[in-house]
Amino acid sequence: QSEKHAPPPPSVVLLPHFPSLLHDVLSSSIHSGKVLEWLPHGQAWRVLRWDEMSNTVLPSYFPEFCAETSKEDADAAVDMFLWHVKAWGFEEVRKVGADMGSYRHKLFVRRDADLCRQMHLTGTPPTPPNPTRSSSPNTTPQTPKDTQSTLPPVQYRTTRFFMERNMLQV
Repeated sequence: QSEKHAPPPPSVVLLPHFPSLLHDVLSSSIHSGKVLEWLPHGQAWRVLRWDEMSNTVLPSYFPEFCAETSKEDADAAVDMFLWHVKAWGFEEVRKVGADMGSYRHKLFVRRDADLCRQMHLTGTPPTPPNPTRSSSPNTTPQTPKDTQSTLPPVQYRTTRFFMERNMLQV
């Protein structure tokens, strides 16, 4: 007897395995080393150019993050990307040094794409920015019991992002 699963509510965006897709972009896309890069030790990665990340990488590889936002609000797509980075368990390196502003996860390393398939989502889906596409108030996304923790609905920004943004506005 096969089980039938109800489709997810319209406010939930189903993505390919985020860490696997990110690993592919970092390892073999034309943006590797130009827009985002692995650090030399292969244990962390960083975004080099947030403007290009927003304008080219996100629409090409993560279009779901852009579909819910308007062109005037490109920051919302970056926020959605950074929400996923946090929700998948990446930690931002905040210690002053060569790795500052990068992201790391013990299962996300440069030369082992299969290892990142063991990563699991640790947060619940974010509230969609467009209320007209949200589901009914009584519908909540279904998540496994081990992912019941919620992440605060704040904008995740890196130190590097603010530094680059301030340099661009000068």
